[in-house]
Amino acid sequence: MVSINYKSPVWFTGTSEPNFAFGFICSLVAFYFFLMLWKITCQLVYIIFRALEKYIESKD
Repeated sequence: MVSINYKSPVWFTGTSEPNFAFGFICSLVAFYFFLMLWKITCQLVYIIFRALEKYIESKD
């Protein structure tokens, strides 16, 4: 919120302005977080499939 003068120096009103710097930083943090989450998910799927492959090979 940014306060601006309105008709006299006594009265103030609040207006909303977009905060581009904060939005940019938050989007970078969110992108990095979801990138790491995606990498962890893919690694877990790879480990599960590799374990299943070893299990199937041991049954032959």
